[in-house]
Amino acid sequence: MISIWLLQFEIWIIIGIVFIILELTDGSAIFFLPLGIGSLILSFYMYFCNVGIIHQYIIIDTWYLALVIWAILSLITSLIISLLRKKYLNHNPDINDY
Repeated sequence: MISIWLLQFEIWIIIGIVFIILELTDGSAIFFLPLGIGSLILSFYMYFCNVGIIHQYIIIDTWYLALVIWAILSLITSLIISLLRKKYLNHNPDINDY
């Protein structure tokens, strides 16, 4: 049952929108935003798999592989956001930064 839902690209779009809306309530850009962006990237990938643009050897066919790729994409997105925040928002250094 879970494999049917997690292999649909529409579900990943919904998950991404929910996490981005949750980011609006939190505002830290550390947890919810990378999860939302990672799920949106995964939904594009799954859409390309369904259309046939991506070769059949690299198609995601199990739900746990989809979750692992989502976690990896979210981690990469979180690292990129963290690096960009350090680079561009370091105008007023905080005394608590070590």
